[in-house]
Amino acid sequence: GVDVALQAIQMATKVRGQTCSQGPCFRQGSLTAIPYGDQSFDAGLSSDVLEHIHPEDVPAVVDDISRVVKKYLFLQIANFKEMSRSGEKVGMENVHLTVADGKWWAKKFERKGWQVLSDSSSKSYVKLVLGRADAAYAVATQASPSPAAHAVVAQAPPSARDYEQAYGLLYSKNYHADLQLSHEVSSGWVGTLQRFARTVNGPTADPAGSLHSVIVLGCSHGKGVEYLHKLGFDASGVDVALQAIQMATKVRGQTCSQGPCFRQGSLTAIPYGDQSFDAGLSSDVLEHIHPEDVPAVVDDISRVVKKYLFLQIANFKE
Repeated sequence: GVDVALQAIQMATKVRGQTCSQGPCFRQGSLTAIPYGDQSFDAGLSSDVLEHIHPEDVPAVVDDISRVVKKYLFLQIANFKEMSRSGEKVGMENVHLTVADGKWWAKKFERKGWQVLSDSSSKSYVKLVLGRADAAYAVATQASPSPAAHAVVAQAPPSARDYEQAYGLLYSKNYHADLQLSHEVSSGWVGTLQRFARTVNGPTADPAGSLHSVIVLGCSHGKGVEYLHKLGFDASGVDVALQAIQMATKVRGQTCSQGPCFRQGSLTAIPYGDQSFDAGLSSDVLEHIHPEDVPAVVDDISRVVKKYLFLQIANFKE
């Protein structure tokens, strides 16, 4: 499951247990930047959610749902303003931001190659089952893709731009196997950050410029995060590779004031709230980002980090 609210994900993680084959099974993220890799799921299910999306954001949501879901979508979308007025009670607008009928929603998804397999919409609710063009054909003919086609797909390596799958494959081949290796430390950036922090945290410095919390962007197995914590920083890490986060969680301990201190996620959709950290540190990571994804990465780093960025970026091919 994915939800934009951190509190929801914390509750789900605490009370629902292991619901998927490879965790974390619950991730915080926006539907405009779902924190899962391309074609991760056979189906997507959304009930009483999409009406909460602003009309201007609907195309981006449709795009990212279409990126993550391979075959089928099961959608129930309210076609009325929220009656309990939850938003208005706390000074916001009505939280049902998009009120539209089934034809409107179907047209939005048709743009990404979805076809309506079933429409049981009523006056109050849009209820659609959608399928990709090839999946819809398979349903209509009761056929399935040939085993040979699956074999070809299985043998093809992921694109380096499919970050989660690509780095999952690399970690399975002993990528960053040396748990004492840290680009953040060996590059000298941790020391630079520490010296800078002494200045901005000094007795005569403006408290508004203080530096206490740090996120390591592309933390690998977390050695740099651990080192920052030992220097007195409230340190967390994010990495796209699940294996890296599992290693970091296992061997680095509690490095931040409020866990989980290591979270899996893409730098295009960092699984932390707005302005969560005083500083961001990234060493030998951003050169791995495809040029077309750089604007989204810059946007999300800028959302999460309040004050300072410490960046080392290779300017050569690996």
